[in-house]
Amino acid sequence: MQITILRTEQTQLSRSLEKERQRASESRQEYLTIKEEAAMQEGRAKQLEEEIKELRAKHKKELQEAAEHRELLEKVVNCESFRKNSWTSYVC
Repeated sequence: MQITILRTEQTQLSRSLEKERQRASESRQEYLTIKEEAAMQEGRAKQLEEEIKELRAKHKKELQEAAEHRELLEKVVNCESFRKNSWTSYVC
């Protein structure tokens, strides 16, 4: 009788152990999938950060060029205005 009880307990423990192994395997697979996804997201984030950095530099350069262009236009306008209002010939 005791042998039967022990065998029953052993069978139950074996089943429980197998279920735990299965859960552990599933958890590990889920962990690896999430880890891979995180690595992909991190790579994408770095790529986007680099694109933002490049766009900021491009925008800064364009703003500088626009400011220089505006400054030149103001000089031309001021020169023309001075020449029109001046009694002498003035070359801009």
